[in-house]
This record gives sequence, structure tokens and C-alpha cells, in this order.
Amino acid sequence: MGARARTVRCEGCFLGRDAADALAQAAALRQKCRDGEAGTLFVPGMEPMQALMKEIVLEASGEGRIIPYCIVFMEQDVTAGSAVL
Repeated sequence: MGARARTVRCEGCFLGRDAADALAQAAALRQKCRDGEAGTLFVPGMEPMQALMKEIVLEASGEGRIIPYCIVFMEQDVTAGSAVL
């Protein structure tokens, strides 16, 4: 079995002036996930890596001004432009 791509899970929340503002922030990030383009991911304590956003999960709660999220990134092979297998 060869090397496996590293995955990174990030959690946080969008905080908007109102529900529409928080939703707009979430929509912009969701679009990046749909675009499927790798970019440089900076994680404290790790070397920067080329990664692809594989999944984003949003939660609705309260009046909608705060939208919690979880994002999963997968490391990409810079030389081949695809996931390390």
C-alpha cells in the first residue's frame, strides 16, 4: 500500500451582521468547494500543503447570524495535480 493523502478537518463559524450576511459568507465558501480547485492550505504546526476542499457541512441555528461549519480538505499531489494515493 502506498502513501495516503492527508486530510485536515477544520471547524468554525460564520458570524454575520444578520442572517443574510452569514449566509452569503457560507455560500461563497460552498462555491469554492464546488469549483474543485486545489489551493495552498496553511495549518498551524504543519508545512503548507496543496489541498482540495472535499466537503463542507453547514448548520443552521438561532436567528441565523451565526452559522457553524465543518470543512474537510484532502492533500493533493503537486506534481500530478491529483490526490496522493
